Amino acid sequence: RTVNGLAATTVDWYGWLLRRYARWVEREHHQSDWTEMETVEAYIADCRKELRPVSVSSTYTTLNVFFAWLAKRKVINGQPNPYLKLSNPMDDIPMARPPRSKPRVTEVEDYDKLQSSIADMPHKTWVDLRDLLAIRVLYLCGLRAFEVVGLEARDFKLDADVLIVRSGKGGDDRP
Repeated sequence: RTVNGLAATTVDWYGWLLRRYARWVEREHHQSDWTEMETVEAYIADCRKELRPVSVSSTYTTLNVFFAWLAKRKVINGQPNPYLKLSNPMDDIPMARPPRSKPRVTEVEDYDKLQSSIADMPHKTWVDLRDLLAIRVLYLCGLRAFEVVGLEARDFKLDADVLIVRSGKGGDDRP
């Protein structure tokens, strides 16, 4: 399931963020003013207390897209509901960008310790060998964990020294 080229997991994440907003609106008794800028600002302020900056940014983006979608369909501007009186309330709420963090890099020594803890086992099972291969592919190829989990035997082109990643981030296949 994709929407506008977004992966299903991304669509699920946006849905979860919107449901979280709906629960907050209900819990804080804002049903009559859920499209008001002040209500959205209060919600984002609450999110800043509970969530990491990157999740607050995702919340902002999700609400912005959602309210723009409603405004485009004239659900807000067309006022089919007396409580829907504004255009996109996000238009006047500045977005605070999360600080860019450097990716965590596994040190070579840590990789060596981990892989040798399996490679040096006297009686390896097929699960041990699978795990060793997964660790090596993660580290040496720089794949994401979900990409490694999705690999199949047909993705390893040993004669050409190529590994095909199917449905990677963004749903793209890549060698």
